Amino acid sequence: MENRRSIKYLISTITLIILGLVLLFGFLKVEAYTVSTHAELSRVIVAEYEKQRGETFSFSETSAIARGSKEEDDKGRFFNHFYDPVRGVGILNNDASTQWVNNVVGQASWGLGKLKVNDVLFSGAGDYTWERAVYEYAHGDKQRAAEALGHVLHLIQDATVPAHVRGDLHPSQWGIGDKDHHEDFTRSLGANSMEVSGIRAKYFSNIEQAITETAQFTQENFLSKDTIFKKYAMPKREGLKLDLIKIGGDDQYFGVGNYGKIVRIRLIKDWGANSSKEEYFLTDEKNQILTENWNALSKHAVSSGMGVLDLFFREVEYEKQERVLLSMNRSRSDTKRFVRSLAFIRDSKKGAVTSLAAADVYELNKEKMDGYYLAAEAYGIPVPVIARDSALYNQEKRLQPASVILAVASAVEEAVYEPVETPPVLKPKKVVVPEPTPVSVPKIVFETSSELIVLPDPIFTPGTGAYGGGGAPPDTTAPDAPVISIPSDFSVTLNDADVDFSGTAEADATVTITQANSTATSTTVDGTGAWSISDFTFPEATTNISVTATDSAGNVSDEVTESVMVVLLPDMPVLTSPTSLSVATTSVSFIGTGDAGNILTATIGASIATTTIDGTGAWSVPSGTLVEGDTAISFKQTDSDGDDSTEFATTITVDLTAPAGTTLTVLECTNTLRNDGDCLGGSTTINLSWDAVADVDHYGISVEGVEVSTTNATSTTAVLVDLQSSDVIVTTYDAVGNSTASNTVSVEVFDSPVIITEVAWGGTISDDEHEWIELYNRTSYELDLSNVRIRSEDDDINFSLTGTIGTSPWWLSKTYLIERATESVTTRASDLIETWDLLSDSGEELLLEFSSGSISYALDQTPAVSGCSGWCAGEGTGNHESMERIDVNVPGTTTSNWQKNDGYPISSQYKDSGGNNIFGTVKKESSQGYPEVGFYCDPYTSPFDEGGTYSPTIPANIATRNCTYLSGIWDSGLSRRGAAYVGVVGSSTQALIHVQSAEIATENGDIDSRFPDGSNVVMAFWRAYSGSSHSGDDAHFKAYFEGTATTTPHDDFRFFNWIYSD
Repeated sequence: MENRRSIKYLISTITLIILGLVLLFGFLKVEAYTVSTHAELSRVIVAEYEKQRGETFSFSETSAIARGSKEEDDKGRFFNHFYDPVRGVGILNNDASTQWVNNVVGQASWGLGKLKVNDVLFSGAGDYTWERAVYEYAHGDKQRAAEALGHVLHLIQDATVPAHVRGDLHPSQWGIGDKDHHEDFTRSLGANSMEVSGIRAKYFSNIEQAITETAQFTQENFLSKDTIFKKYAMPKREGLKLDLIKIGGDDQYFGVGNYGKIVRIRLIKDWGANSSKEEYFLTDEKNQILTENWNALSKHAVSSGMGVLDLFFREVEYEKQERVLLSMNRSRSDTKRFVRSLAFIRDSKKGAVTSLAAADVYELNKEKMDGYYLAAEAYGIPVPVIARDSALYNQEKRLQPASVILAVASAVEEAVYEPVETPPVLKPKKVVVPEPTPVSVPKIVFETSSELIVLPDPIFTPGTGAYGGGGAPPDTTAPDAPVISIPSDFSVTLNDADVDFSGTAEADATVTITQANSTATSTTVDGTGAWSISDFTFPEATTNISVTATDSAGNVSDEVTESVMVVLLPDMPVLTSPTSLSVATTSVSFIGTGDAGNILTATIGASIATTTIDGTGAWSVPSGTLVEGDTAISFKQTDSDGDDSTEFATTITVDLTAPAGTTLTVLECTNTLRNDGDCLGGSTTINLSWDAVADVDHYGISVEGVEVSTTNATSTTAVLVDLQSSDVIVTTYDAVGNSTASNTVSVEVFDSPVIITEVAWGGTISDDEHEWIELYNRTSYELDLSNVRIRSEDDDINFSLTGTIGTSPWWLSKTYLIERATESVTTRASDLIETWDLLSDSGEELLLEFSSGSISYALDQTPAVSGCSGWCAGEGTGNHESMERIDVNVPGTTTSNWQKNDGYPISSQYKDSGGNNIFGTVKKESSQGYPEVGFYCDPYTSPFDEGGTYSPTIPANIATRNCTYLSGIWDSGLSRRGAAYVGVVGSSTQALIHVQSAEIATENGDIDSRFPDGSNVVMAFWRAYSGSSHSGDDAHFKAYFEGTATTTPHDDFRFFNWIYSD
């Protein structure tokens, strides 16, 4: 047994060493959420907080928060992200997250980082503590603060991961190790998976409380893989509600806690022993447990995170006022020098004397010394007892007056100080009253990184109160009477009830102004002897005041008395209309506001008018007839006491002269597409320019009499209605609205007037480099193509067109054929021969563009390569079928508007350079897109679909050809059969059969009473081969389709079904 135990310990030790090495070099991760999940959670926290508090962070600060929350897992920092709120510890002797969050020196020194002895405390590159975030935000570097805040939010989020609060180490990487199910499940989840509506921010008093309470919520309500119902009292197995589920025929249960399903329970029965046991799992087939855990924990992470942001802004405001963190931002070397100075005081032989000297130093340097104490605590530097356990550094005693600290016995031989909660008391053992003898105390120097604190050489005389007992004689001298500088003349009547006072008095005294009605206000005189009191309110009357100064000993100066006379005048009236005092009319109504019931007097030029301000405070005065030019106007109001307000005086300018007009040019008209010179643009957006005109405030652009936009420039664009002509005008306006219209330009626009209709990107059967492109004119005008070009999206192909493209009812006259390199590409005459780089078999995006001078826009384009993963139609091998546009009125970018040429004989009259058929519709309408076999009858014009229902017309004359058979699968001239069977394949009756030799054959007498209403019709097509071996093929196919044969004579046949309806 002893042997086994030794082996067990040895294995455990080796395992821990290996694990430690692996973790040290970063091969494994013990992170909680993935970095992307942390960033998403942080962005949601900021967004939800700002919904309720308004915008608080800039875009770059929000990005810095997200970045910080991602990077907190870097460089092994994740070892400090665990916190067990029951035991108050982290893992593997690392900081718990409640310690790590404010371990300034620890974070700065983590990994390869180091805080040098002369570096101030808040300067470490790796320091992303809570205190660093508050410090930087309060003192200017908000970007660095936001990044540190993101690191802190990461810790809050980790406190919602069960493994991180239940001491469950889960190292894993590359699928190796102890994978945490919750972490793995949330890896791919983002903001869209979070249900955060209605979440409110939690309230925390400090950051440690935030982490602790968040961790307690997670630990008490959720489970981790290695702590299911063990190690922790909560959640309890007995307290769960059980929901029965079936998995593989077994009865299993979901354990449901306060926030949904948290465990799957499998009951294993031992029938022999008549007992059973439970197995526990945190996963299930549909991830219900992990999903409900995530829903609850992500909400809690957001709520706690919002509470942290709230706490952050409160602490930032406190730091701005108290500057606690700023005062402790000291280097290690400066802090050590400070502590050595305290040690000198502590080690002095004259303990009582030097202790009191230190007290004096503390009273004079509280802020800096407190900062040093806090810095020493952060660096872990021991501070002498005299500083820690005395009135020198006691949070509750820091506001004691120096007189309390210095109140000691008049003479002591030896004093013992005992720290208590009340002011310190010295206990004398023996009182001796010697003759006063001066004793010199050495000068004490506190050296810091920024300054030297030097105390003067004190002379200690027992019994005189200098530094020991006795006390100084009381101050009974009154300060001089204060001097009032403002108001400078109290004989002047004031028209404002809120009066500002300022003057001089004894430094640090309190100046008090008292009215006759005993209303008083006070202020403290600054170190230069200046004082001021703002907005001291007086009644509308003459009020006597007295002004005194009181020093720190309570001595009061002689009174200074004055009389303040206040007469309140009505406010100056407000003119609300016209909003501009430059107008283009001689008749104006002046409208404004004032005090209800007062008399408004308006002076307009030489005319004066009055009116009573109505009960709502509104008034209105007509101008009469103004003259062109400037007219002086003024307005005042008079109250019931006859007091006049200050006048509102200004000048109104009447301008009746219109500016000069301009000349409008429409670039689409200058560079028209029409060959006859009339204006035609190929896009609904047109380009306008005009001459600049002096003294113009702005220009207005009108289309069909409606002003559509304004500008200060001399060029712009306008959008016109497609397929119509519009009149366009530019109007010049001066500052007051006088205007002059330009010339009228009539502009017709036709969006995509010329388009690409066919691309033979695969060449021809004879030569796959014999590519050709067909264009089509959609308008009724002959178009000039001299400013049109074709280019590929990558610009490998780029060439200009020449000549014109015509128009007529015939397709041939409305098309433009471009052949590559040679005229012999097709037997059709080309309009342009151009050599371009071969079109890629993997696809190209071709653009047809209008380009002239400063104008360039797309007339048409084929679909992007990504739209069809290459060309949308056509073939580069075999018959080299072209890519055809189906509908000329549908945009060329529509992928479904392109088809492969169907090969029917519409193109057989045109040949390639080798005499082969062109499988394209050269300068003709695109093919119909017929299938390889098909059938239709009047009134239909397109092939019947498989399984479709149709009602063909039965012609009055049986000889009328009204049904069309399509069999493009076989070349023209080859014999074939087209037959119809009523029924289904294998159980039908032949209704008719035709002998055919063309791909498109029109027959007569096919539809009659042989087709019952609702019957299924099988249309069959087969190749009719010659020779004695095939003489019985027709009968054999008939037997196959009717059901008396189970095989066909050969495989070269096709069929489809449709349903006949009366």
